[in-house]
Amino acid sequence: MKRRLLNLRDRVRRSSALDVGAVLAVTISVQGLTVVAQFLIAVAVGPEQLGLIRWLESAFAIGLLATSCGMPSVVFREAALCGSAGERFRLFARAAVIASSAAGLVFVVGLGAYGTLKLLSATAAWAMLAAMTGALWPANVARIGIAMIQGGQLSRAMWPRLLTYSGAAIALLSSATWMFGVKGWVTARYVVEFGLATLVVHALAQPHLELAGLAGSRRDLQRLFRLGSSANFAFLARAISDNLPVLLLKSDLSSPSELGWYAFANLTILVPTLFLSVLMQTRLPTLVQSVHDLPEFAKQLSRTQRELLRAGGVGFCVMAGLAFLLHWKVALADYTNAAWPLVILGATLPFRALILTAGSAAVAQGRYAISSILAFTEIAIVMVAALGGRANTATEMASAVLGASALSMLPALALIRFSRKTGP
Repeated sequence: MKRRLLNLRDRVRRSSALDVGAVLAVTISVQGLTVVAQFLIAVAVGPEQLGLIRWLESAFAIGLLATSCGMPSVVFREAALCGSAGERFRLFARAAVIASSAAGLVFVVGLGAYGTLKLLSATAAWAMLAAMTGALWPANVARIGIAMIQGGQLSRAMWPRLLTYSGAAIALLSSATWMFGVKGWVTARYVVEFGLATLVVHALAQPHLELAGLAGSRRDLQRLFRLGSSANFAFLARAISDNLPVLLLKSDLSSPSELGWYAFANLTILVPTLFLSVLMQTRLPTLVQSVHDLPEFAKQLSRTQRELLRAGGVGFCVMAGLAFLLHWKVALADYTNAAWPLVILGATLPFRALILTAGSAAVAQGRYAISSILAFTEIAIVMVAALGGRANTATEMASAVLGASALSMLPALALIRFSRKTGP
């Protein structure tokens, strides 16, 4: 009997590890795709063009989350309740209709803005950003499909295809940028997003379903929209908080290379930040399941905090090591001045771990609005520093982000403590 129990625990442990690995692979296939490509082009394009690409991607990320209307979050939760592949695809179609409508509206505005900017001979950055709005539609469809795959526990079956596609997409993005510069990057982003959306829709589609009524009634769409809007508020605040420093540094730039150096440091720190987010995602279902058992919830929340803090500490050590290599010009000599910003941003990882812990507790208990307070604290501090003239260089902006993360840790700790003592 004891041997059977040990074998069962071993199988559960291996299954959990496989699930984490599959979720990580799927997440990297989507969120890590452009990050890896930007690392590859950093060697070829130099700080100035990398800074412009990072600026475009930061604005695009905010627009993508805003037009998603929270549908990925809703689909992730609702997919677990679907009893068949047909039900999952109906849910996916309804969510896609909502997000596509918002993305289409922004695209129309973007077309108008693009034409106006061309007539006014505005900077190429703003014109290219307006041109990128067309990629919001396939990007939203792809993200909703990925949420369906993860929420429906289909990651094990899908991750090989998604990872293979990501490899091809990274090669396309890199080669297009090497040959045609930033315009090549923008064009390749369209191709990549449409290709990813096609792959996901093909994987989820059920050919026997009738198209009539697939998107559901107006009541179904309104219900999904209400759920998504309440959930999206906190995630949009977090997206603005994470990407705002790049956008603000662009507006007060004393040297174009400063944006490139900060962009490289910001890009590098995304790797451990992404791992922290994935770790939080794998812990979130356990927190949700134990939310009505307060002692068990407190126990699981403490475990989540320990795991995230450990990962944040390791991430800081790795970032410090990379900064040492940059400082002594062991690699990427053009980005030597990104060493100090990288160390400073690396120091935010333990704070980020606590903020993510607090956010996961709030999401598990359904307190989305409360979790957004943490992001708005960071936004306010970074804006005051930038607009007050205290964050005009890469190092200064990194210091402002560190200060914002440190101060946001205080309400995060208070939220964690409150969540341990209070039910949903």
